[in-house]
Amino acid sequence: MTLFSPTRLLRLVCLVLALLASPGLAWSAMPPVIFYSDLDSGPNSGGQDDNGVYVTVRGKNFGATPGTVTIGGGRAKNYLTWNDTKLIFQLGPEAKTGDIVVTTADNQPSNSIPFTVRPGRIFFVSAKHSSRGSGTHDNPWRSPGSFYGKMRPGDTVYIREGVYSEQYSETNWGSYNFTLGRAAGGAPDKPIAFVGYPGETAGFKAPSRSYGNFTFADSTETRADYMTIANLTFQGADFCIGGGGFWQREKGGAAHIRIVGNRLSAKYDGNTMTGLISVMGDSWRIFGNEFADTGTTPPINNNHALYIMTGASDIDVGWNRFSNLRMGHVIQVHTDIPYRYQDIRIHDNVITAASVNDSRGINVGRALPGTFGAIYNNVLYNIGQNFSAIAIYSGDWKVYNNTLYNIRATDGMIWISGQAGQTPTARIVNNILYSDGQSPYVTTLHGAKSGQLTQSNNLYLGYSRPDAPETKNGTKANLLFQDPAAGDFHLRPGSPAIDEGSETVAPVVTRDHDGTPRPQGKRFDVGAFEAVAPAR
Repeated sequence: MTLFSPTRLLRLVCLVLALLASPGLAWSAMPPVIFYSDLDSGPNSGGQDDNGVYVTVRGKNFGATPGTVTIGGGRAKNYLTWNDTKLIFQLGPEAKTGDIVVTTADNQPSNSIPFTVRPGRIFFVSAKHSSRGSGTHDNPWRSPGSFYGKMRPGDTVYIREGVYSEQYSETNWGSYNFTLGRAAGGAPDKPIAFVGYPGETAGFKAPSRSYGNFTFADSTETRADYMTIANLTFQGADFCIGGGGFWQREKGGAAHIRIVGNRLSAKYDGNTMTGLISVMGDSWRIFGNEFADTGTTPPINNNHALYIMTGASDIDVGWNRFSNLRMGHVIQVHTDIPYRYQDIRIHDNVITAASVNDSRGINVGRALPGTFGAIYNNVLYNIGQNFSAIAIYSGDWKVYNNTLYNIRATDGMIWISGQAGQTPTARIVNNILYSDGQSPYVTTLHGAKSGQLTQSNNLYLGYSRPDAPETKNGTKANLLFQDPAAGDFHLRPGSPAIDEGSETVAPVVTRDHDGTPRPQGKRFDVGAFEAVAPAR
């Protein structure tokens, strides 16, 4: 007796083949990827339910169904949030120093990021609490000033829902919510963290029409290093977070600062000559923030969203969104006195505006020889202010795998300048430059020479002049973006950007804007996004 007749076996084979061909059946899902966490160290005890600090992790492909998170091999405790792009959990007693790894419900592990489990105190503040409190979860302080008077290296304070608009420091120098000098700073392996409580909206509003929310220097000009500010909302005046230095003092500001997952806006009534965040010291991490709703009409060129100055180096700026800003360069690397900036990484950001006349993009201004950095996987669209999307006056820069769309810049969407005798160099590889029809793609200005540029495997589209470079794909080629009007620049099947990139970017660009490993096909794709074959 046979288990299947030939007819039944044929029907079964046909059914299996039909299922495999079904677009709704996932043949293989993209593995989860972690971009960053808000904290990179903290205690695994104390705080709410004695499970230590909360940690927020951002990334992709975590899935809607909870899996597991391990820290140094030990399982996390108390998952507050689990969705496809965001996780919030407490460390719990099993957590150890090591790597954070996310494993999805279908048992796919992520990449890893380091975390240090260390001693430290955990406090809580709530504006809604009826009494002064003691700083515990169940009896929080009512004022953040209570934390200022007691904080020491290694402490973490969670700010609960509310708007905090007073001065909370002991010094009245300037008009800030917090003035943090050396006595109020962290230490190596023991940062001080101000963090918004998970699931609530907590924010600081500048206490006057000038100055801002936090500054990392006090009246004695000492600075507070090793600080983390995360998951808060800031409403500044002239700025939100000041670097604690002075423009005539090299690297004079705070160092080892993490600014993660915040929302920042400011009044900017006039010419502030600063940024919502000013960086004046080494080793800052600026991840996953939203810079929005700031500027003047008309825009003032000396106002910025992120201002890196005084030779600050080892600066990592990633996964931020800059929108609805009316100012000059949104990201500015510059000081009027030339300094040397080393290892500046600007990647995976979105820079856009309501109008192409509202703001510019990224600028590298006056700097000393030896300045260098990388600008990659960014999406810049509907900007330019008839100036540029990326302007480079100094240094040696890798400009890789960016997507530039509808840029208004009649001197060039990307350009380098020889102004003041500077000789910048740039390698421009694997970028999409989609002109508004009036703006050329890559140019040299103010005496810069074409030999200072290296260009390869870029897609240049939309500019109609016959002298436009690399027009082999035609000025009317369809890049097959998913929905550029809605800001979606993922590539659809058949896009001329697929498999047309160069692998020479691989030491810098290992993933795309979504965290997808590169390459997915035979070669790297051009632009910020790597096309992924549809699931089978």
